[in-house]
Amino acid sequence: MNHDFSATIANYSMTQSKDGRYLIKMNVDNGEDEMIYQLEIFSNGRSYVSVWAKERDPISYTGEIE
Repeated sequence: MNHDFSATIANYSMTQSKDGRYLIKMNVDNGEDEMIYQLEIFSNGRSYVSVWAKERDPISYTGEIE
């Protein structure tokens, strides 16, 4: 999957829950595929990143932000 980080971001949203978790969503069209990115960031630094694409299988990552 080609992640072109210079592509235009559409439908960007960020919300914060009462427990301090941030949920960030955005759509990106790089000309080859349309992708939906979702980031969940917790107050303890734990994070999840999920990417859904129209033409490819979804992928997700788990980690911590220091």
